[in-house]
Amino acid sequence: MKAFGASLLIPAFGYTGTCITEPLTWTSMTLFLVTAYALQRKKIFSCAPQALHSL
Repeated sequence: MKAFGASLLIPAFGYTGTCITEPLTWTSMTLFLVTAYALQRKKIFSCAPQALHSL
């Protein structure tokens, strides 16, 4: 996403392109992490009760 902003938005819009790129990058990475967490949540928490019993 940063590369996209650096190569397209910043040359076209200058400083405004930088101001647009930063929130877009943070938002897209947050969506990626939330999606990855949601897909792996069952796998993460299915191991937790077993680990607690071994203590």
